Amino acid sequence: MIDFTGVKAITIPEGKVVRINSGDTVIWEQTEEYTTLDYITVPASAWFNTGVVPSGDKWTYETEMYATSWGSNQYYYLAVRETKNYNTMYAPIHVSSGYRMYFSGSKSASAGGAKNNWYTIRSEIEDGLQNMYLNGELKATSNFAITTNYTLPLYLFAANFHGGMYQGTAGRIKYLKITKGNEVVRDFVASKRNVDGVCGLYDRVEGKFYTNAGSGTITGT
Repeated sequence: MIDFTGVKAITIPEGKVVRINSGDTVIWEQTEEYTTLDYITVPASAWFNTGVVPSGDKWTYETEMYATSWGSNQYYYLAVRETKNYNTMYAPIHVSSGYRMYFSGSKSASAGGAKNNWYTIRSEIEDGLQNMYLNGELKATSNFAITTNYTLPLYLFAANFHGGMYQGTAGRIKYLKITKGNEVVRDFVASKRNVDGVCGLYDRVEGKFYTNAGSGTITGT
């Protein structure tokens, strides 16, 4: 959290953005419409449609998250299943009793981790190989063949099960960056819409604010 004690006002010129950086990382940002938050808290009934269809090869997913859903059940943090067939499952970040990559039915690889802790998670997929890092350390590898031609988008904090939401994850998120090849296609940051106080994710790539596609209330800190 940034301490603005003593700051009387920050005036934003029309159409401009105010940012505070730490090195190359934006740690606070405000436009006329949105304010960056430290994180948002998402109940299990809430989720986001990222609009990203994971077609083709070489994808990278990086997020900082804190899972409160945990245990032997399947909790989908970032996932899509193209059809009713489990062989079309694509979940580069998945939660059960640990953080996992979960593809093509029951094929999964666990990176470990613990409930109610912040982790920076990076999942890389390229040339039939998958790597998962927790806090910068490689924790899981796999070589599951991903052959499905996906046409449906990934859901965040749930799975897109052939067009419907399934098995949501409760937790917190600071950011999610999705890269296809060398192109960043989504750069989500926890944010609040100033006009009504609604909390969600602002995508710096599109300049678009994403709100809860499910139910329940998302709160921000």
